Amino acid sequence: MKYNIDNTVSVNLGETGEYTLNAVLKDQTKKRSKKTPVKVTVANGAININVKGYSQEIITLETCAGKLRLLVWADKDQDAPTHIIGFEGALNLY
Repeated sequence: MKYNIDNTVSVNLGETGEYTLNAVLKDQTKKRSKKTPVKVTVANGAININVKGYSQEIITLETCAGKLRLLVWADKDQDAPTHIIGFEGALNLY
């Protein structure tokens, strides 16, 4: 089932429990009007972000051993993530 939110965002609800959000990133400088298509997929307990023009998902947000982490693929020639960022320091314990 597909829902169009506006001309830059749509959401697809897959039959297998996968959710896909298609959106457009607008350049943050006022001098450029470049728009970049982005696909965000929620599946298998993780959030994956694919950006048009890049080879694979470039960002994955997941939990591993009960800890939230962000995996980043900054090099298309690497199978494993080039950066893994943990968020333990950002955790609110109260």
